Amino acid sequence: MKMSYSDVGTKLKYIFSKITGFSIPLFGISWNPPTSEIDVANRLITYLEDKRVLTREAVWSQYVDLSVLNMRQTLTEELQDIDRKSSLAKQLQTMRTACREFVDQREKDPALEHFETQIMKFQQVLLFHIGQICAKYGIDLETPLADQMASRLEMADKEQLEKLAKS
Repeated sequence: MKMSYSDVGTKLKYIFSKITGFSIPLFGISWNPPTSEIDVANRLITYLEDKRVLTREAVWSQYVDLSVLNMRQTLTEELQDIDRKSSLAKQLQTMRTACREFVDQREKDPALEHFETQIMKFQQVLLFHIGQICAKYGIDLETPLADQMASRLEMADKEQLEKLAKS
């Protein structure tokens, strides 16, 4: 694969942006290595493990909305540290989209008529991607989030079995 001059220039700019120092007598250079995907995944899972909106049956309060907005912000920040073409980036983008859709739906349904459906859909998307990230990077989950994921898997299995029984 042949690199164009603009690709080389972009890579050099990236390398030079990571240099934090320079010294002379014999030579020296300081370097900030790029953040690895596993570091981002670990940080993100650690952050999400403690989110009550993911680990409990959610009852609406302003804290649910605020928590989802904070998750969206954190996902956006973590996306800035990784290659946008990576599989982790795609998962974070999907999770961020789920946050945005949840907030959009909440704005359309302030009377909370469909809150339970909205929160379950939101939780399913995030828990699915959290599970995939943990599996890919070998991250163990804390008990509340792991329990919630197991509960959701059981519910999904029961629904699948019911569908199969009806057909």
